[in-house]
Amino acid sequence: MKANIQNLLELLHKFESDPKIPNARKQMTRIACRYACTAEGVDEMREIPVHKLLSTKRQLSTYLNGTNLKPNTRRNYKSFFARFLKWAEELGFIHIGIQVELSEKWLQLTFPLKKVSSGRKGHRNALRLLAKWATTFGIDSDELTSLMLESFRDYLRDESGIKAWRQIYHRAQKEWNLHVQNGRVQMLDWPKLPSGRRTKYSVMLHEWPQEMQKDYQKYRKWCLAVFINNRDAKYHQRPVSADQNLSNFERIAGFVCNIQGKPIGSFSMEMFLDEALINDYTEWMINIRNGGKIRITQKRLIAQLLGMAKGYYNNEKASDWLTRLQNNLVSEPVKNKKEALIPLEDLMLVPYAIKQKRLKIAKNARKRKQKFSMLHQAKLFMEELIYRFLLERPIRQKNLREMKLSINLLHQEDGHWLVKYRGEEMKNGLPFQFHFPIELEPMLVEYIKKYRHYVCNGYDNEYVFPNPNGGHIDARVIQRMVHNNTIEALGKPMNPHLIRDCVAYDFLKENPGQYLILSQLLAHSDPNTTIQIYGHFEAEEAVVLYDRWRKNKRQEARSTHSNGKEEKNVARG
Repeated sequence: MKANIQNLLELLHKFESDPKIPNARKQMTRIACRYACTAEGVDEMREIPVHKLLSTKRQLSTYLNGTNLKPNTRRNYKSFFARFLKWAEELGFIHIGIQVELSEKWLQLTFPLKKVSSGRKGHRNALRLLAKWATTFGIDSDELTSLMLESFRDYLRDESGIKAWRQIYHRAQKEWNLHVQNGRVQMLDWPKLPSGRRTKYSVMLHEWPQEMQKDYQKYRKWCLAVFINNRDAKYHQRPVSADQNLSNFERIAGFVCNIQGKPIGSFSMEMFLDEALINDYTEWMINIRNGGKIRITQKRLIAQLLGMAKGYYNNEKASDWLTRLQNNLVSEPVKNKKEALIPLEDLMLVPYAIKQKRLKIAKNARKRKQKFSMLHQAKLFMEELIYRFLLERPIRQKNLREMKLSINLLHQEDGHWLVKYRGEEMKNGLPFQFHFPIELEPMLVEYIKKYRHYVCNGYDNEYVFPNPNGGHIDARVIQRMVHNNTIEALGKPMNPHLIRDCVAYDFLKENPGQYLILSQLLAHSDPNTTIQIYGHFEAEEAVVLYDRWRKNKRQEARSTHSNGKEEKNVARG
């Protein structure tokens, strides 16, 4: 431990002087430290010595659990304080690890022999962490209860600073249950873990006051109507856009209720055009929620509110300050997209790598005389099919995720397959259909007949690419699938939408100027949209083509000049 750090205040000053740490994190950590002082019953941070910080973590957790703060807010402060202490420990300023001597009973459970434990180091270490935690409170293995396991779970989540705390919890549970089967310990009811999804702070539409709900429905009807006299066409919205805008409204309402602490009964549609509120919300989103980064979502929100102020309410005052706010939202320059592109011939190696991984796992399972999980095999087969399909038909991932059997994917009389979408299912509002790639049809048939029902998990699921819960795979699954497999195969990151860009770039490289065909492939409503998005891809190629053209012209000129001289010489002779 570095001797120059004596108390929490000195440690915090050291933390805040680190240039690598974002300001938003520093701000939240300082607030968490103030709560730690309150939890310890002291007025100043210098009254908390560094050797007491492990105890302070527990005190902070207990104190926050007893406050009226929202669960996600409490969890945030616990997390920031835990990360703060982890930073200090990594740099050697403090040492907060659990250092205890295990009892004989605990040692017998964590002894590294197969006949005593599972023989799996990760599971054994997870149980040893439970043993160390319990020992700090004087709890032996035969004294452990389900209620104590809840405290252990809370410790892992809120205090340990372990990123994969869920995995640690499950491993400890499996190792414990193994000892239960062997009669070494008692059976315990292990508490279930909460959902791993990020807690939403939104206040949903059905929670709004009745009058506000009515006002919103009027506004939504105005946006969705195909035609309304005196309404500019640019304010017309598709249902998917209206739903996205509603999510933004619900987030603002959640900020007012859960962050600012104002009652829901005071809500009205007019609050979405309140200058002070929207400024506070924008600052909170950027500085706290997004770690000091201006994201495209903030820009879209302000554009949405500006459209509502101008088009629906005809509010000039709100339009003025929203325009100023919009102009102030200057994000970092967008990276050159071409730098992230990968040639198609390289991307084609990725599904092959997925296939080889699947075959290798099955081969190793046979060698060890183990059963290869059909669910795992089915998921890998589905990943390979999705990746191959996106390379052949680079549709938007939403349309891929929501593709339904017998509705969007149709088996024709000639034996081939047709993909068909209605206008309301497409981003551009226009119907879109194409033939499923013929070379992938055998794989599609094998997937539907042999593998798909494993992924359905017993549900009567209509989606081509289902999830085990009865719906379709979500965006995060596809993002993760494309990203991880591309990293594993090529060492480079990739996302589903970037595949569209790779296809567009390679196509234009081989077919310069063919924007009409490309726009049809990508389901753009207007070729000008395609030109706007991908026109810059051809800038370098245009220079190359021009240079090639100029070279040919120069050669033609030299040839003509040379032939002219020869003719003159012949005439003179």
